[in-house]
Amino acid sequence: MREAAPPYEAQADAGERLLAWLGRAQAAVAAAQSLAEALEAILDCTLEGLGWEAGVLCLLGTAEGKTPDVLRRLRASAADETRAYAGAAFAAGRPAGSPVIVNPDGIPVSFREGFSQVALVPVFLGGARPEAVLAVATEADAPPARADIRFLEAIASLLASALDYDALRASSEQMRMEMEALHQVSLFVSEHSDMSKLLKSALMAVERALRVSACAVYEADERGRGLRCVARRNVPEEVVRAVEANAPSAPAHRALKTGAPVAITRAEEYTGSPQVVEAALQASIQSAMIVPIFVGGKGFGVLSLYDTAPREWSDSDRRLAQMLAGSLGSALSQAQSYRKLAESAARLRDLHRISLRLMELPTADAVAILAADAGRELFRADAVAIHEHVRRYGLLKLLSAAPAVAEHFPLAVPAGRGVWGKAASEQKPVARSLRLARVGFYGFAAAVPLRTQDELIGVFTALRSAEKGAFGEDDLELLGLFANLVAAAIQKARLLSRSEELGILKERNRVATEMHDSVGGDLAGILVKAQLARTFLDSDLARAAAEMDWIIAALQRSITQLRRVLHALKPVELEEQGFLPALRRLLETQADQYGIAVTLDATEPFPRLGPRVEGLLYRAVSECLNNIRKHAATASARVSLQAEAHRVALVVEDDGKGFDPGAAALSRGMGLRTLRESVQAAGGDMSIASAPGEGARITVSLPF
Repeated sequence: MREAAPPYEAQADAGERLLAWLGRAQAAVAAAQSLAEALEAILDCTLEGLGWEAGVLCLLGTAEGKTPDVLRRLRASAADETRAYAGAAFAAGRPAGSPVIVNPDGIPVSFREGFSQVALVPVFLGGARPEAVLAVATEADAPPARADIRFLEAIASLLASALDYDALRASSEQMRMEMEALHQVSLFVSEHSDMSKLLKSALMAVERALRVSACAVYEADERGRGLRCVARRNVPEEVVRAVEANAPSAPAHRALKTGAPVAITRAEEYTGSPQVVEAALQASIQSAMIVPIFVGGKGFGVLSLYDTAPREWSDSDRRLAQMLAGSLGSALSQAQSYRKLAESAARLRDLHRISLRLMELPTADAVAILAADAGRELFRADAVAIHEHVRRYGLLKLLSAAPAVAEHFPLAVPAGRGVWGKAASEQKPVARSLRLARVGFYGFAAAVPLRTQDELIGVFTALRSAEKGAFGEDDLELLGLFANLVAAAIQKARLLSRSEELGILKERNRVATEMHDSVGGDLAGILVKAQLARTFLDSDLARAAAEMDWIIAALQRSITQLRRVLHALKPVELEEQGFLPALRRLLETQADQYGIAVTLDATEPFPRLGPRVEGLLYRAVSECLNNIRKHAATASARVSLQAEAHRVALVVEDDGKGFDPGAAALSRGMGLRTLRESVQAAGGDMSIASAPGEGARITVSLPF
C-alpha cells in the first residue's frame, strides 16, 4: 500500500492543481465572446479547482446590470439573498478585501442546508466599495488551505479584470455612438441651407441617437416665456398645443432659465401643467427631457425628447442631448450658421478619423504621441501636451507634447498647480488666459482631465496665442469629447499590454512543455544508455557499440527538435532575408519535405510591418501549415497577404477534409488557441472558417 504523501508534497500538488485551474480560467476569459460567458467560465473553474459544490457570483454597484448573476447548483433566490447579505456586510466594513470564511448559519438561506462553510470573496475595481461578490460553498468540514485562499484572491483579480475591460469597452462604444451622432447632425447642418429641412433632418438623427419615441424643437419668444413649435417628429398635435398654451409653467421655461436639461421620468412630474400631463398620457408619453438651445449666448428655445415608457435619463443621455442641442443652436444662428457648421462638420470628421487611429495603437506612449500631434491640428493650438497622473506621488508627469521640443509645459507639476494641475485636482475643464514669460508666450490655455470610469489618467492641455483667440464653448465641448477618446485609447492600450504579458507567459510555458516532452525524454534515455554502455565496455563490446549507436541517434533527434523549437521562436531568415523571402523559404520547405504545394499571393513591394508583426505572421503561417500537414489530407494550400490602411490581413486556406472549429478546441486546438491569444495580445483578431469535407480558412488581421 502506498504511503501518504508528506504535507509539503500535498501542498505542492494542491498548488499545482490550483495554478492549472487558474490558467484554464484565464484562457477561458481570453476566448470568451461576452462578459456573461467569461463570468460563467470563472465560476466553473473556481468550483472545479477548489473541489467545492456550489457557488454564486453577484454583481453590485456600477457593475450590476451588466449581465445576469451567475449561479451553479443553487436555486434562483440565492443571488438576491447573497447580494443583500453582501451589501450589509460590506456596508459594515467587512470583509476588507480578502476572502472570508463564514459559518452558513449567518448567511443567506440558500447556503444553510447541507453546507459546512462558505467563502465570501469581494471584487474591487479601484473604489472603496466592491463591485461584485463571489460566494462559494462546500460540504467538507476541513478549513480551506492557504493555497485555496490565494487561489480565491487570484480569481477575484481575474473577475476584476473581466469587469473592468467590459466597462471600458462599453464606454468606448458609447463614446463612438455619441461621436457618430454628432457627426451625422453636423453633416445635416452643413448640407441644408433651408432651416425647416435642416431641423427635420436633425430631429431624425436625434431620435436615432438617443433612442426616443418622439422629439420636437420649440422656439421661445423675446421674454423667454412663450413657446412655438418650429419642428417635430412623431409628436401628437394635442401635446404641442398643450405645451404652447402652458409655456410659462412648463419645464421648458425652467430649462431656459437655468441653462440645464430638465429630466422627467414620469408624466406626473409635469408639475403645474395639468393640461400637459393629460395630453401626454393620452398620447402614451411617459417621460421627457427638455434641453435648452442657445444661439449667440441667448436662449433660442428648447429641444424636447419624449419616450413612451418611464425612463431614468442617464448622464450619457444628458451629455449627448446637450451636445445635440448645442449643434442645433449653432445651426439656428442665421448670420454665422454656414461657416460655423461647415467648420464643425470638418472637425468632427477629423475627430472620427483620429479616434479610429487611436483605438488601433498598441501602446499608451504611441497613443499619447498621436493624440498630441492630432490635438494641435484639431484645435488650432500653438502647443499641446499630455501629462500622465502619477497617483502615488500626486504629480502630473509630461508624457508627450507637440511640438516635441515644446518648452511651454513643465516636465512634472503637483496636481493642483497651474492650469493643468487645476484641471486634475478639480477634475473638470479649465480655460483661462495664460502668460509664460520664460518662453515669450501670451494667450489662452484650456486643460481637460483624461478620465475613464472613476480613474484619472492625466490631463490634456492646449495653448493658443492671443492672435488666434480664446477657447469658446464649442471648443471646450470638443475638447471634452476628444479627451474621453484619448483616455479610452490609453486605457485600452494598457489592457492590451497586460494581455501581451499574459500571452508571453503562456508562450513561455508552452515552449517549456514542448522542450520537456521532446528533448527532455531523449536526454533521460541518453543518460540511461550511456551508463549501460560503460557497463558493457569490458564484457560485451558489441552490446556497448549498440548502445552508443542508440545514443548517437537520440542526440541527433534532440538536436533536430531543439533547432525546430528555436527556429519557431525567432526564425533567422526573418533577420537575414526579410519577411517575404523568409516566408517563401518556409513554403518551399513544406513542398520539399512534406510534398505540400503552397502558393503565395502578395503584392510587391510589400511594406515593412515591424519585427513583432512579421514574427507573429511567420509563426501563424508555420502553425497553419503544420496543421494542414498533420490533419488536412491535402497536397496543396494557399497563403495570401494584403496590407492597407495600417492593417495587414493574412489568409491561409486549404481544400482538405476540414474540421469542426468547436471540436478542435479539445483536440488539435492548442496551437490555434495559443496563436489566437498572441494575435489578440497584439491588438488583432483571428477567425476560423471550416466544416468537415469543406476545407479550412484561417484569417488573421493585425495593426502595424
